Amino acid sequence: MVQNELADENPSRVSALLIAACLAAIVVGTVDLAGTPQAAHDGAVESGGPTVPGLHGNHPLDERGVGAVLISELGCASCHSQMNSLAANPKLAPDLQEVGARVSPEFLRKFLQFPSTILPGTTMPHMLDGLPTDERGEAAEAITQFLVSRASTTIEREPLADSDVALGGKLFHSVGCIACHSPREAATQGGSVPSDQSGSVVLAHTPEKYSLASLADFLYDPLTVRPSGRMPDMGLSRAEARSIASYLLAAPTINFAPAATEFPLAAKGREYFQKLNCASCHALDGIPAAEPVQLNRELVGTEGCLSPQPPAGVPDFKLTAEQRASIRVALSVGDVPVLTHDALARTLTTFNCIACHERDDYGGVPPEVNAYFQSSEPALGNEARIPPQLTDLGAKLNPDWLEKVLFEGGAVRPHMHTRMPQFGELNLAALPELIEAADPAPPIEIPVFRGKQRGEMHTAAQQLLGSDMLACINCHTFNGKASPAFSGIDLTTTAERLQPAWFKAFLIDPQAHRPGIIMPQSWPGGEAQRTDVLEGDTDAQIDAIWSYLEQGRTARDPKGIRSEPTIVKVSDAPRTYRGRSGIAGFRGIAVGYPGGLNYAFNAENGAFSGIWRGDFVRVRWDGQGAGDFNPAARAISLAQDVGFARLQDANEAWPLKPVMTEEQPINPDPLYPRRLGYQFRGYQLDAGQVPNLLYRMGSLAIEDRTSFDSSSESGALVRAIHFDSPAADALYFRALTGEIEELSSTQFQVGNLRLTVPAGIARVRPMTGNEQASELLLQLEIPQGKSKIEIRYEVL
Repeated sequence: MVQNELADENPSRVSALLIAACLAAIVVGTVDLAGTPQAAHDGAVESGGPTVPGLHGNHPLDERGVGAVLISELGCASCHSQMNSLAANPKLAPDLQEVGARVSPEFLRKFLQFPSTILPGTTMPHMLDGLPTDERGEAAEAITQFLVSRASTTIEREPLADSDVALGGKLFHSVGCIACHSPREAATQGGSVPSDQSGSVVLAHTPEKYSLASLADFLYDPLTVRPSGRMPDMGLSRAEARSIASYLLAAPTINFAPAATEFPLAAKGREYFQKLNCASCHALDGIPAAEPVQLNRELVGTEGCLSPQPPAGVPDFKLTAEQRASIRVALSVGDVPVLTHDALARTLTTFNCIACHERDDYGGVPPEVNAYFQSSEPALGNEARIPPQLTDLGAKLNPDWLEKVLFEGGAVRPHMHTRMPQFGELNLAALPELIEAADPAPPIEIPVFRGKQRGEMHTAAQQLLGSDMLACINCHTFNGKASPAFSGIDLTTTAERLQPAWFKAFLIDPQAHRPGIIMPQSWPGGEAQRTDVLEGDTDAQIDAIWSYLEQGRTARDPKGIRSEPTIVKVSDAPRTYRGRSGIAGFRGIAVGYPGGLNYAFNAENGAFSGIWRGDFVRVRWDGQGAGDFNPAARAISLAQDVGFARLQDANEAWPLKPVMTEEQPINPDPLYPRRLGYQFRGYQLDAGQVPNLLYRMGSLAIEDRTSFDSSSESGALVRAIHFDSPAADALYFRALTGEIEELSSTQFQVGNLRLTVPAGIARVRPMTGNEQASELLLQLEIPQGKSKIEIRYEVL
């Protein structure tokens, strides 16, 4: 934000410092997915001001809070580092490395000249207005050529499939896009696009801006080029992303010009890029950023960029009078501490969580889009289609589960069509702690039952949940098995997700915690309805149910649920199965091959956790990814701890997975393994149905693919681990544990499992925490760029 003291500075210098914010809106992202039908680009501008969707909803912010959110969204701290403390959630600039491959040159050059005309509501200010009229076009063209010349590929229009357009329209209106973008029911191929609602991020110019490939890639993984997360990851598959992209591009407004092969103004564009200090937000090789501009907070009058008509050379965000007033209030208050509840409200408003969720007296689904929130279980009412309330969220959810929901896509409502967006840990890392501070969980003594008493309490709970008592399983899934009537939240996830005090209070008075829920009151006023179980003692009954559900997937089925173990077989192609497992943890992945070899991978810790020969897996019910599994043959169990770690040297103890016991039922280290840098990123199936596991260790990207090798008599699994590192790195890989026999410098054996590893990097040492066993470590020196290692697993 440029204030009065800069009014006499060189206009080009002022423009330079804010052009980074301008370019922030060029690349794909939430604000980037915007536009109106083609207008005459004569310099006319819109009058609605920059759009922040959350500020148009039922938000709770005072004028200071609104100003703080605007300071964040406008990128003021890019030029004025002192504003970092005022920004509610600082928005980083997009990655410009491949913008020429994502955005059409035709769109880029228009957008640089007339930002708010091309994209009404954009947060990019008008910057080229201060240049002579004939120079504006040259500057926009030069910058465009410079950016396009750096791209590794060119953007080209592709034909659209009618089936993709139709499916994309259904997905767009069901998965949650309409929370920030207006419904577009009338937008069909060759048809018109309906007008956008106030506060929504408009989309009409997407056909002029993107190709099918570039928009599909962005929708599949928006945080790669737009790391600040205003456009979240909606958990789309590649096919879903392509379908929605087809739908948004179905009313073309432009035919892309043939790809340029020469860029005569690229050098001039680089000069503009450097002269205008774009590198203060967008890092490009060889272009350093200038020093930040000092801010005098006392000068918050009517000149500079807060002026209704900023002078030439000063960024013009096209702010409304209300927006300017709110920013002035935030600047005048300065660094006065923000209360926890206010800080939480700012975050929920910035990321527009309040478009789907209600907290206290703010937020909630607006009436005009309510009908688009749907469920496959409509009989369960609004609870099955409207995202849950956030009131008392910290007192309700376990911190570990909250992390899973925010950063790992944890979900327990498969019947709800609207998806929980992923904004990225970079943006919401502080949110779990903020929620816990705002809504502290009340203390409660958790009873631990042992021996005979434990069995009696679990039997009582099993009876209470059954179909002939409280009939909880009539509306709830249990252990992945559908109930006889509805398919509500799986009861076996209860103790993993909820705080025990909230659970107890909820059972006693469901309506107080979830108004409108169809769940009956089994303990009205705290009095038990079933007096024939545990002598009608409410506390004893609820304590028994909690202890019973703490068993998770191992809890015995209540009456009314069928349990039919099923063998999943491998035919003529590899098969992948996901679910909970004793051999692969909460997020297990089993892979079986036609050759009869199988392995399990613990996605929660990144561990290759088991290998076996013979039948694939035994599950409690049929269906891919539906529930828990175990190897269908005797398996060789490997360690469940993190597979990779950064150690000071080869003598440092391996970081082990925390172990919970009856005496210590709470996870002592819920951030393990994220604390060590590990983050699972999903997997992709290749043409042969072999999964490529994707994860990270800090900034190091890893692709882990295991294939079946039939060259030997008994066959083997060959595990190729690919690394892509932005800089030289070093880490250790724990390949094997147990009573290790060292056959050679590259071959090692435990029981009937033999490993072959690369030469010169292996070391066997005493196993951490077990003096009777050993562990095989591979010391890896990872070069910058791409590299790989291969490990061969043979079951003899």
